[in-house]
Amino acid sequence: MHYELPIGALVIVADPDQKAIIDTSHFTELFGLTPSEQEVCQLLAQGSKSNDIADIRNTTIETSRGQIKSVLTKTQTFKQTELVRLALSVNIPVDQKD
Repeated sequence: MHYELPIGALVIVADPDQKAIIDTSHFTELFGLTPSEQEVCQLLAQGSKSNDIADIRNTTIETSRGQIKSVLTKTQTFKQTELVRLALSVNIPVDQKD
């Protein structure tokens, strides 16, 4: 017996200049992030690099890198792009009517 399975795809197109559409606020509950890790996670999802995160949060680069590593470990992602993809899949951006 042969069954045909439906094939589908979801394509998300996001303007990289619209950083506000990427929301990681639910990651605290979903992945057990601390408030500091949540802030780092949001900054990562918005495209910030470790140096920027350290400057924004007024911490050392070592602290920033440690928190980034913790965020990636807890979310089971390995790169910043995977974290952004995860954030977009959890909170699909939809244009709001004015």
